Amino acid sequence: MESFTQQAIYVNTSYTISPSKDKIAFGTDETGIYGFGRIITRDSLHFDKIIPYYSIKNYKMSGPYVIPDRTHIQNVTAATSSDKYVFFLHHGGERWEVFKSILSHRILVYTWDGEPYKMLTYKENPNLTTINYDPERNILYGIALNPESQYVEIELDGIL
Repeated sequence: MESFTQQAIYVNTSYTISPSKDKIAFGTDETGIYGFGRIITRDSLHFDKIIPYYSIKNYKMSGPYVIPDRTHIQNVTAATSSDKYVFFLHHGGERWEVFKSILSHRILVYTWDGEPYKMLTYKENPNLTTINYDPERNILYGIALNPESQYVEIELDGIL
């Protein structure tokens, strides 16, 4: 890929750092790539596992933007983590409207070793835009649109 295309992908990458601050994981929105690794120093990362599920489908350049085809599959729109798991808010559908492409009802759970662990489907409000993890309450929380913004909590006790 040309440099500008790579930069556009980096901008659309969600990442999370472990609570111990020694691990990093990422997922990209415009490509189906996930990565899991270690933080060596402030200036050095080592990725132990890169998982490429798919690439950008029929993209084109338009000014400073990389625009995927309307049938391109959207991927990760947010990431957060606990000491054991990485949570990716996953869209998984075709890019059909820019605004709607940030919404999701699926959370992919991976171990820090990069192994897929579980898929959570949040049906009460399928329009999540972001997620975070609260270790004290063992919940995922975030913002959803239904059609207005609202705060959402997802209990993980009994699930993980």
